[in-house]
Amino acid sequence: MCRYTAFIPLYPVGTLGEIVLVYLALPIVKERSLYSFTMPNLFNFGFDYYTFLIGALCIYPFGWWSLYSYMLKSRNRKYGQKKQE
Repeated sequence: MCRYTAFIPLYPVGTLGEIVLVYLALPIVKERSLYSFTMPNLFNFGFDYYTFLIGALCIYPFGWWSLYSYMLKSRNRKYGQKKQE
């Protein structure tokens, strides 16, 4: 029972915590250029982790809703109305 019920408050709280922590880390990532590669380099490839995190923050709510609604549907299948025969 706990498996299909505990996620209802915990999943949004955890997701909000992740979003807040990534948002708070953005200035540090930008200042230190963490995990970023500038061109020219051996692979001729540039990657800016700061921009990636901003994009991830924009997309995160949509992915979250898809996973959360899937869990709600699973819960409804498990605890939904039983058919009377």
